[in-house]
Amino acid sequence: MKNMLNKSTHALLAASLLIALPATAATLQWDDNTVTAGLQSMGGTPRQWTTGVPAAGNWTIDSGATHQNWVNANNDTANISYGGDHQMQLQTAITVNAIELNNTNTTGTRRLQVLNNTLTLTSGQVSGNTTGHLERILLGSQVSGNNGLTFTNIDGAWLTNTGNNFTGDIVMNGGTLNHQNQANDTYGAAGNKIRLNNAGLSSNNATATITREIVVTGDVTFRAHSDAGTGLNPLVVNGPITGTGNVTFTNITANNVGSLTLGGSASNTYDGVTRAYANLLQLNKSGGATAVAGNLDIGGGPTGTDVVRYLAGNQIADTSTVFINASGRLEMNNFSDVINSLSVLSGGILDLGSSGVLTVNSLIIDGNTQLAGTYEGGDFTFLTGTGTSQLVVIPEPASLALMGLGGLLMLRRQRQNK
Repeated sequence: MKNMLNKSTHALLAASLLIALPATAATLQWDDNTVTAGLQSMGGTPRQWTTGVPAAGNWTIDSGATHQNWVNANNDTANISYGGDHQMQLQTAITVNAIELNNTNTTGTRRLQVLNNTLTLTSGQVSGNTTGHLERILLGSQVSGNNGLTFTNIDGAWLTNTGNNFTGDIVMNGGTLNHQNQANDTYGAAGNKIRLNNAGLSSNNATATITREIVVTGDVTFRAHSDAGTGLNPLVVNGPITGTGNVTFTNITANNVGSLTLGGSASNTYDGVTRAYANLLQLNKSGGATAVAGNLDIGGGPTGTDVVRYLAGNQIADTSTVFINASGRLEMNNFSDVINSLSVLSGGILDLGSSGVLTVNSLIIDGNTQLAGTYEGGDFTFLTGTGTSQLVVIPEPASLALMGLGGLLMLRRQRQNK
């Protein structure tokens, strides 16, 4: 009798454990046509992502052999194949572990838009799966979750809902984070940072103002997106840029217009090279904050002249070396600064303005054996030539100051005395 009771008790315990165990999370694939055999990618009209209806559902774990509804409590991963610019509209609040994208279009980049209602991403992971095809995603639903958002193998990502309340950083592992909502912030909780790992940040459709801390790793690109149709779409970065990466400022444009501005009162501290390959990069840090902490390379963009313009004084660190290449122009705009070294290639322009002062420890003129130049309205242009000329500090041991016409004459006298 005792043995029989023990067996019954064990059976009941085993049954209760089975009932208590949650369902194992799975990866569910979207099947756009549940009638046609095999897995079908999304079509052209908006599709509905919901729980409970229709009876059969469009989700499958066996490539379309059987179908099921979406169940939020299962915390499954959604794998969505699409071949064009399509919309997935949330009819109810959706909870999903992660989103995997498969762009089936072999000839171009396509974007999936996830719109309406609330999307809770429990892992925060959004990834692309198709080698050689460029996946893009716009999250227009209100995004929630506690693990931030991490985009991997995603060519482009957009966050457009100002009600986003997720916590955790936004991480771009490659690709570009596109800021589409003008001055509005769509990056979740106040403490969330933007982390760019060999990735980019771009304005899109309007002026983009970013106040978040941006952490850069590897080679990172900031782009002002502008074309003949939409006009100027400046990118303004008022938050601090930190990390160890190299940062390139450039344009996505048909006519090489548009501007990028580094503003705010917190210093940029990233220690990589800053490359100004944009039509216009403006330095506007306030309160003594530093806009450029490392070396600055001006010129090298696809077309036209690349300009770095001061909108306030003391923007570049005292230890920095500034290189002005043939298509580069540094405009002091009547402000003053101190740097370690200035190197100017033939064709590069240093514009001091009428009263600007740039103090340097060393000045290198590449392409001129003689210190020759023109001076018009405060502009000093280094002319074409051959060889390299280096000027020593004036006066010893103080730094060399370039200022107005007097500065030009001082340089000429020093060259003649050597």
